[in-house]
Amino acid sequence: MRLAGAALALWPLAALAETDAMLATVDKPATVTVQRPPVAAAPGPQRRARVIVSFTSYSPTADCAPVEVIVKGQAGNGPELEVGRFAVTPNSPFNGPEPQSIGLPLPGQLVTDAPVRFSIQLVPVEGGEPNPAVCATAGPRAGASLRISAVEIR
Repeated sequence: MRLAGAALALWPLAALAETDAMLATVDKPATVTVQRPPVAAAPGPQRRARVIVSFTSYSPTADCAPVEVIVKGQAGNGPELEVGRFAVTPNSPFNGPEPQSIGLPLPGQLVTDAPVRFSIQLVPVEGGEPNPAVCATAGPRAGASLRISAVEIR
């Protein structure tokens, strides 16, 4: 009876892992909604708003073919706009204690005080060549994934 209770107690955790909003893959983007912090008026020219995407782990595709990370944003009912693209380099697996971050200029249409919904997805690079040398040392993988730790607007 205790085992059944333990299994039932763990069931929500398994369901959460399958619908993890902060794990970007080729099949499913990570999604997060962010609100820009209030900006104090400062003298002089203002810096262009940026979206900062931080991630803590990366796993390449099964054949180590390159992928790129595509970041899109949508404010309210407006159109989804591509914010930018980047690649995780080197194209080898990592899981670090400190997040890696990339900053991308925020399109003017997404500079708002309203919440902005970002999607981060991995997309195979067209014509990208697999890297068997990396795959041979990286061990088995299920597919490309990127663990997002934070998304913020600065």
